[in-house]
Amino acid sequence: MLATIVPDNSNKPYDIHQVISGIIDTDSFYEIHKDYAENIIVGFARLGGKSIGIVANQPQFLAGVLDVNSSKKAARFTRFCDCFNIPLLVLVDVPGFLPGTDQEWNGIIVNGAKLLYALSEATVPRVTVITRKAYGGAYDVMNSKHIGGRLKLCLARCRNCRYGSQRCQ
Repeated sequence: MLATIVPDNSNKPYDIHQVISGIIDTDSFYEIHKDYAENIIVGFARLGGKSIGIVANQPQFLAGVLDVNSSKKAARFTRFCDCFNIPLLVLVDVPGFLPGTDQEWNGIIVNGAKLLYALSEATVPRVTVITRKAYGGAYDVMNSKHIGGRLKLCLARCRNCRYGSQRCQ
């Protein structure tokens, strides 16, 4: 099922909602702050009848990059789930951080670190699924094994690398 949703071409967008719907219990996803920082999706769902929190990059918006607002949104949701002992499923398809002076002036380093700390300090079980790509520092921030992610799964075509896409070829 996921093979038909996620395109082979890493530059083609797809809707992560379809991936989420294929994983969770039927009609159980409740998205939080859907109109804010649309390049990342956060929400609650049921998986096997148990409540979970989902943090997922949305390749349809800004290719799923992490920016100031998406980092804030994901960090806040992660902290909330940790407070209420809700396990996290992190779906990763991230090409990196959004570059630009606007991001730098608005504190991309500080806000990216907020997400890194929120995930690394979370005491709930955290499972990461790389759906297609995970590059650069954003790969580490999105619940990598380096910051204590309990389990990392990769789809057959996924590529993850601490360097940019050209170095991973």
